[in-house]
Amino acid sequence: MYKVGEFAFDYQRAELGHQGQVKKLEPQINELLKLFVENPGQLVTKEQIIHLLWPNRIITDDAFRAVIKKLRRALGDSAKEARYVRTLPLKGYILIAEVSVLPSKATPSIHLRYRLLSIVALILLVLFYLFSGETVIEPKLEALTKVAGSEVSPSFNSKLNHLLYSHRAEKDDYLQLYTKSLESGEITQLTFGEANFANAYFSYDGSKIAFTRSTATTSDIVIADYSPQTGLTNYDTLPQAVSSQRYLQSWRANGQGLYLSDAKKPLTPQGIWYYRIDNQTLQNITSPGGNGGGDYFARESHNGRWLAVLRNSDSQSHELLIQHLASGELSHIALLPKAFNRLVWQRDDESILLSSFHSDFAQYDLSVYELHTIELDIPYLNDVFYGCGKHCFYARQHNGNYLDLQYLANPFSENSVSHFGFHTQLGAQDFPIMDKVSDKTYFVTKQYGRTELIAADRQMNRVLHTFPRDSDFSALQLDTEGRKLAGIVDGRLFVFDLEKDAIEFLTTSLEQVSTPVWASNLDHLHYARLEHGSPVIYRYELDTQTTIREEVDHFAKIKVSSSETLLLDDALQVWYQKDGKKRFLTTLQSASSNRWLMRGEWLYYTTRKENLAYLERVNVYTGAIETQFLAKNRYRLNFDLSADAEVMLAVRSLLAQSDLVKIEY
Repeated sequence: MYKVGEFAFDYQRAELGHQGQVKKLEPQINELLKLFVENPGQLVTKEQIIHLLWPNRIITDDAFRAVIKKLRRALGDSAKEARYVRTLPLKGYILIAEVSVLPSKATPSIHLRYRLLSIVALILLVLFYLFSGETVIEPKLEALTKVAGSEVSPSFNSKLNHLLYSHRAEKDDYLQLYTKSLESGEITQLTFGEANFANAYFSYDGSKIAFTRSTATTSDIVIADYSPQTGLTNYDTLPQAVSSQRYLQSWRANGQGLYLSDAKKPLTPQGIWYYRIDNQTLQNITSPGGNGGGDYFARESHNGRWLAVLRNSDSQSHELLIQHLASGELSHIALLPKAFNRLVWQRDDESILLSSFHSDFAQYDLSVYELHTIELDIPYLNDVFYGCGKHCFYARQHNGNYLDLQYLANPFSENSVSHFGFHTQLGAQDFPIMDKVSDKTYFVTKQYGRTELIAADRQMNRVLHTFPRDSDFSALQLDTEGRKLAGIVDGRLFVFDLEKDAIEFLTTSLEQVSTPVWASNLDHLHYARLEHGSPVIYRYELDTQTTIREEVDHFAKIKVSSSETLLLDDALQVWYQKDGKKRFLTTLQSASSNRWLMRGEWLYYTTRKENLAYLERVNVYTGAIETQFLAKNRYRLNFDLSADAEVMLAVRSLLAQSDLVKIEY
């Protein structure tokens, strides 16, 4: 913690304290102030700042000046009468305020003082409202749809005053498109048939609708004319060369084309594309590099001037990018504190609303280059799809109960198994693991406000560890003796010692890791680390706490015997290796070690073809592949098998009751 002039700066908390007030700093401003604090009285060049905040990016001068302006505003400083940050024309900037490191003993007391003063200020504010007759306004929620079942993929057209959404009443029903007039309340079904119709968007003038139509064997992007009187007419399907391996994103404001994004692929960042309808041409808009997932969401402003893009630049970094379409310049870059997955432009095109799956909301104001979080304590609210005013938006709210765990007989088993049942509880349960030594089951559960690692037996559930509510798990594995769990949460590999009830993180947030697999040696854990776009297998030795680099261009290796190994390469191809010779077996859909496992001479793995889920297995010696149908509309395919492969524990998708709602705050 530092004293910077009259301020107390806590980099770890991203906080700036002054006269009893504590303000949160945006991630970019926090990093910029740290750069100045570490170089007090020294020249900090524009190039240094750009390298820190926008590595490998080309930005506009406006975007650069905006972060300097925001830092000065946070410090109560100005360029003309600088007391903190002085500009040296054509050279850079100098922090001229006095900087000192606050003693570690003082840190808690300083925080306590600020907190106490803040509490006093809050009490005074509440008393002011009580005695002035004013009331604090609570967020107001109004249901826009009240239909039994689930509404997803919402869109809204203000000119028509119509909602557009996909709906199904039961889990195994097909998704069909519906519209609802908010003026008359009339609901109209637009599609019928044995296919899922989803990801539908009104064109900006409301005359057309674009949507995705998918079956077990095909997936198409379709454009149709729309009117409230006739519904959908004049269907036009995009060429397969365009729609194959791409997702529909949104319309161009002028209605002349569509924005698409690349489908997710291992080791390949997603990019944004523009498809022009009249001449059927496809143009690449963004092509990000790095180790992140890339650009996964795009929306054009109503006036057609700006394109906003959400980017995952590495395992834990997300950005909002805003491009000026006429010039092609990247005018705004904002680091995001959360993994927001959806955005909409407000009607005035001066601000953007963002939402995450975990009920986080924020607003970015273009005029001042600032991101503000929106504090709403409304559970299971996500998918913002329309901005209806300065403090108003439309979104989707569900009941939070969308995943359960299900015991069932292995579909390949020839024996009669009576071990059936469910782990049914509120929230969403995922990453199931059966202890091969005891009758315990381990899994992750998400409920509003928290994410928990659970150990369950026939009598009770026990919480092993509680994580923040927006924690993102990508793996969970148990060693063969049931002593330790290994997992990946928020991109970091950890080991949980079940005997000591202790968690230890083995990697940092800066690394990108996947596919933890326990070796037959109980003190060895293998995992893959992404390096220069390729996976590299590492072995972590728990007894010596050392990490050893082992195999390049592979996600995992599994010992079948002392002379036999299975290898999962960077193309998700599985190879059988013996005596230095390799033989191809099959291709997986995911590198996740919760999607595949070995039992006997079979490698089991889950696959999905459109909305149908399957369990498949390949014999490592003969290469024979067998397939069994699991379920319809199952989107989480993590599973485990008992030691004898007779019982399967799978994730079961539920129909989460949901409605579209209007929020005023």
